Amino acid sequence: MIPHSVSFVGLVCTILVLTAGLFAPASAAETAAATRDRAGLVPNAGASGAAAQPPLAVVLKFDDLREVDGVMPTGWERLAHYLRRTGIKGAIGIVADSLLQPTPAYLHWIKAQHAAGLIEFWFHGWDHLSYTSDGMRYNEFVRPYRDQASRVARSQHLARQKLGFDFSTFGPPGGPGKGSFNADTLRLMVRDPDLRVMLYPTRLDAAGRAAVATAAGKLTILERVHGVDLESPIGVPNFDNVRRGIEQHPERGYFILQGHPARWDTTQFSEFERIVDYLIARRAVFMTPTELAAALRRLHVPRTAISDAAAPD
Repeated sequence: MIPHSVSFVGLVCTILVLTAGLFAPASAAETAAATRDRAGLVPNAGASGAAAQPPLAVVLKFDDLREVDGVMPTGWERLAHYLRRTGIKGAIGIVADSLLQPTPAYLHWIKAQHAAGLIEFWFHGWDHLSYTSDGMRYNEFVRPYRDQASRVARSQHLARQKLGFDFSTFGPPGGPGKGSFNADTLRLMVRDPDLRVMLYPTRLDAAGRAAVATAAGKLTILERVHGVDLESPIGVPNFDNVRRGIEQHPERGYFILQGHPARWDTTQFSEFERIVDYLIARRAVFMTPTELAAALRRLHVPRTAISDAAAPD
């Protein structure tokens, strides 16, 4: 076990050294060329002070993939093209009931992105719908254990049947109801044979720490930092918010940045590109959730590094 006295950002430097091959972009030359061509960016542009800072590990977490009336929203096509052009990695959350009656084009698109290796597709719920019980509205995974397990099983079955792979990562859907997960969700994460990574929408609290301890190395929870959000408000990429948030957390070694590309218009996508330019200049290494989790498990990183307030869904 690495001592708690070791700085978390220092640990990420070790991660990047030990796993350089795993985390290298699919096309490093393409990424370097894209960086040189963008607005004269230099390493650590926008960083506080002149001293070079350690690289950041970044997971670009994109939510709510589904067809709309049998058509893929243009925002997803734009995103996939951008990731291919820049050679950076991302993670896209599939709403699993979109696999019930998909168009061939939808399935082909997901399989093609999966095969290219830049995108990890993760489980973002069965239907992402809230429900009402006893006069109170709840989000999808604030349900009893058996109901949650059924939704996971149906989703994994469809993923294997239609896509040829199962989900390793789970990010609970939010919404207009109360909460995004409960104690039964954590029990399910510990017991499910396939799900090994959880994208936690709040700080890592006592319940999360207990789940990780119970899982005995099987489960890794990746936290979000309150105030470091790709979008502010939700659905609107915000460069100033990202830069300010990252610079307010110099001790932080990784960030999970959540966005909803299907909602972005051309102007908003340009703001997202500006954010990525900044992250590249800060020497960000873009990873999938399972890659980051594997590195953290390898180093036995303490998962109590953050005590920030809950992040919004």
